[in-house]
Amino acid sequence: AYIGMDAEGNLSLFDGPPRKDNVIRTFFQLDVPALESSISPEQLKELMQGIRVTDKEKMSSVLSAYSQFAASPSRNVMKSE
Repeated sequence: AYIGMDAEGNLSLFDGPPRKDNVIRTFFQLDVPALESSISPEQLKELMQGIRVTDKEKMSSVLSAYSQFAASPSRNVMKSE
């Protein structure tokens, strides 16, 4: 599976490299302008092409790293209760 950004700016889990027809789950909408101004062009390219996740720990790590760019009201989606 891969985590990446879809065409609408959602952080999603994909079955294979990101494509419109292979979304497994959408996590949250990203604040794309904040994301683009905060990460390197290489990181943005990696996110667009998909970040390979092979286990829960890697998936949690990627979600945690990008949760700071969640658009409100989903900004607190990764915080523990």
